[in-house]
Amino acid sequence: MFYAHIKNNEILDATEAKYLDADILNIAISEEIAQNIQDYKFEAPDKIIPKTKAELKMEAIKTQKQQRIAEIKIKLVELDNKTIRPLRAGEADILAELEQEAQGLRDELKELEKGG
Repeated sequence: MFYAHIKNNEILDATEAKYLDADILNIAISEEIAQNIQDYKFEAPDKIIPKTKAELKMEAIKTQKQQRIAEIKIKLVELDNKTIRPLRAGEADILAELEQEAQGLRDELKELEKGG
C-alpha cells in the first residue's frame, strides 16, 4: 500500500508510510500512481486524479523557463568574472564585447522573469 501525502491541497510526495502529522492527509494509492505522482493532482475531498495534458505541458514549460533563468544567471556571473583582466589591462574593446553579451542576457532574463 502506498500513500499520497497532501497538505494545503498540494501533493507533497508518495511513500509506503502514512504521515502522522495531523496537518497532512494520507490517501491510499496504487504503486503505479506512487511512482508517477508528479503526473497527478489532488482533488478535494480525497481524490488523486491525473493531470491533464495541458497541465503537464504548462509544468514542463515552467521548468524549462526556470532552467533557462538559472543558466542566464550563471552566465552573467561568468561574464562578470571575465571582466577583471580586461579591466586591469585597459582593454575597452573586450569590456564592450562582454558588456554587450551581458546586456543581451539581462534583457532575456528580464523578459523571462516578467512572464514572457
